[in-house]
Amino acid sequence: MKPFHTIAVPHDDILQDRLTLDVFAADLWEVYHSRGPEEYRDPDLFFQKTYPTEGRSIAY
Repeated sequence: MKPFHTIAVPHDDILQDRLTLDVFAADLWEVYHSRGPEEYRDPDLFFQKTYPTEGRSIAY
């Protein structure tokens, strides 16, 4: 099995210690009003930094 860090290389913002909470967890109200971080206002940039995954339901 390959080491994790050779398979999933983090984005530059993480490697350069620039990841902040406002980018990690979007304030959807701010995004709705076009006041959120650039990563959430620009769809192209958002999808460059986002990996789509399948949704999973958790049964309780």
